[in-house]
Amino acid sequence: MLPHAMHYRWSYRDAQESFLHDQFAAGAGEAMADKIMSRMNAYLPQLGVDAHTVPEIEASYLQLLDTLNAHFAEHPYLFGGRPSLGDYGLIGPLFAHLGRDPVPANLMKTRAPKVFRWVERMTAPGLDTPEFPGYGNAYLADDAIPATLEPLLRQIADEIFPMLTDKIAFMDALIQEHAPEDGQPVSAKPHQRYMGVVETAFRGVPVQAGVQPYLLYVLRKADSLLAEASPHDQARVREALAERGLAAALPGERGYTVDRRDHIEVWERT
Repeated sequence: MLPHAMHYRWSYRDAQESFLHDQFAAGAGEAMADKIMSRMNAYLPQLGVDAHTVPEIEASYLQLLDTLNAHFAEHPYLFGGRPSLGDYGLIGPLFAHLGRDPVPANLMKTRAPKVFRWVERMTAPGLDTPEFPGYGNAYLADDAIPATLEPLLRQIADEIFPMLTDKIAFMDALIQEHAPEDGQPVSAKPHQRYMGVVETAFRGVPVQAGVQPYLLYVLRKADSLLAEASPHDQARVREALAERGLAAALPGERGYTVDRRDHIEVWERT
């Protein structure tokens, strides 16, 4: 949801300038606020946010809000009565950007009030679930996936491809060409997070997007966790992913991945 969060923050900058300036000044000081804001504003093209993709990004966000609003009308969290890793993954963009910045936050409140209520619940000090009396605080039995989440999983599958596979193919070619050593930084300077640009698509719309090796650092965690599971559970997970069009979301063994050492992203040979 990084393109969604950054689009609603910076494409609507004029409508929420005073709020954004106040927040950035609080963290970085008045002298640095505008400089940092302008630099972050400039990231949009690297994220695939342009005039062609903006309508699809906004349609994607509205679809997400509608799905989650229906889900949180029945369940306090994604998988039951307490937060899961999935909830903590979603709360990043849905609170820090989309649930706080005036333009997207107002959209959330008016179109999907149950989602905004979930944002409040996730930032409360305890299980803030008074509208679910008797629900309990356990996950759903047998790792069940609520029917109300199936549209979300389908949307994820529809939207992360082919961008994800195109970016991984770009890195495969980069590794084959340059054969970096284990522990070699992914870029000449630590602040350089992008390795190049790939021609890809979002919701069927052609777009150029920057390639960040960090995505492998994130995705390899799923591979690592899955490898620790029993053969039965591994098969169950892979079957569930395949049924929902998400099998390719796991990068698998490629001979390399990305690690963080001394706070720097480095290539890791496997």
